[in-house]
Amino acid sequence: MKKNLLCGIVLALGLTACDPIRGILNVEQTLKILIDEPNNCNPLTPPCTTGKTAVDVNPGQYIMKLEMSGKRAVQISLKTASQSVVAKLNINKGHTLPEQGPFSLLSQESGQPFDLKGSVSTARKDSARKRYHETCEIPYTDTICTPQGCTTRSGVRMGYRDIVYVDRTTEKNMKASLADTATKLQLATYEGSASSVQRIYISRGHCFY
Repeated sequence: MKKNLLCGIVLALGLTACDPIRGILNVEQTLKILIDEPNNCNPLTPPCTTGKTAVDVNPGQYIMKLEMSGKRAVQISLKTASQSVVAKLNINKGHTLPEQGPFSLLSQESGQPFDLKGSVSTARKDSARKRYHETCEIPYTDTICTPQGCTTRSGVRMGYRDIVYVDRTTEKNMKASLADTATKLQLATYEGSASSVQRIYISRGHCFY
C-alpha cells in the first residue's frame, strides 16, 4: 500500500502527528533552491502577488529537515552560514510516494530546479503485551426535585478501565540524491531518519467507577 512519504508517518504508520525526517544534506556542487519571497503586500489592497527567490547552497554538509506542508507539498528546512532556507516541493494530486521502496519527485512536479530521487525503508517492532488501567469518563444524568419541581443535570464521572496494549516502534530511513534537471549531474545527497513510538490497543475493558 502506498502512502504519502512523509505524512505516511501518519497515514501508513498510524502515528499521532507528522514526524519530520531529519538528516544530513551533503552538497557536492552548488545547489540552487527556490524559496517563497516575503509577502509584504497588503491583501486588503489587491493586486497582491508573490514570487520565488533563488538561493545558492554552497558545497558542504547541512542538517536538513523534511516534513509535510499541507496535503500536497513537502517542506525542506536547512540553515546555511548566512541564512535559514525553507522551501517547498509540490506533489501533484494523484501522485503518491512509497512508504517502502524507490521514489522520484522530478523538477516539473516539485517546482524546484532539481530532481529528487531515492528510496525509503520502514521497520516496525512491537513490544511484549502490557496490562494497565487508565482513566475514562462515564456520562450520567441526575434528576433533582424540589417543591418547585424537578430538573435534570448531565455530566461525566471519572472512572477506570483495564487495557492491554503494545508499544509499536517505527523506524523510517530515507536516502536520496538531488540532481541537476538539465545535465542530470548529482548536486547533493541526503540521508535522514525518523523514529517514533505509538501505543496500539489490543483490548479495552468497560469503564467502572
